[in-house]
Amino acid sequence: MEDYEISDYECPKCGSPIHTRDCDNCDDGMVSYYDEDPLMFDPDEYHECTECSGAGFFFWCPNEKCDITEEELKRTITQEFENQFNRNTEE
Repeated sequence: MEDYEISDYECPKCGSPIHTRDCDNCDDGMVSYYDEDPLMFDPDEYHECTECSGAGFFFWCPNEKCDITEEELKRTITQEFENQFNRNTEE
């Protein structure tokens, strides 16, 4: 089993705690191709990771009966994070 964490967020469809894991392909959503092709890429040039779409991690609902997609989870968690950030900046 891969390493994962249980987040503070719940699945909007079934209420199960959302699981997350870091993307193995990147660092915080960005990838450097310099080591693979130093002639084409600069050492400080970074690109969005194609595996996690720049998120740096993956979300999933552990409930096998739940049919929520990872994209729906990302939208939900991003919206909740933005709402929390906005509440904190208003105080």
